[in-house]
Amino acid sequence: MPSLLINSGGGTPSSSGQRDSNHPRKKSYFKPKSAHFQVKRIYYDQIAAGTKKTEIRAWKPYWISRLMPAKGHMPDVAIFHTPGRPIIRFEIKDISYYRTEALISEGILTEAESEEFINVDTCIVTFLGDRIETTKGQLTWGDFE
Repeated sequence: MPSLLINSGGGTPSSSGQRDSNHPRKKSYFKPKSAHFQVKRIYYDQIAAGTKKTEIRAWKPYWISRLMPAKGHMPDVAIFHTPGRPIIRFEIKDISYYRTEALISEGILTEAESEEFINVDTCIVTFLGDRIETTKGQLTWGDFE
């Protein structure tokens, strides 16, 4: 990982900012918070195949409020959309933010992504875990696009 790590999230933070494994609200007792990502088809296919394990967004108020909220907990589930494909869901392992030049120098950003983030100082990186298989009862209209 890049050496210029600014801060690391970690799911349900405690007062110290670290993941609290003894938190009284376990995943089975509350609805997981989700983050929705509209992605280009090339990135969707990489995520679906399991070759892309991160989703990177610019440090902008829109994404800060959704991925790194001041109150409440960070999202537990990443939901990916692209036209003409079913929605796919992944567990979120961690959310951190990095300086863009560190992501470029470490090779985390592809050449195409580097061009998208060239004018951005800081990026939010969402680390994806296992794919969440959807049961029939969990399907949404987006799954039928």
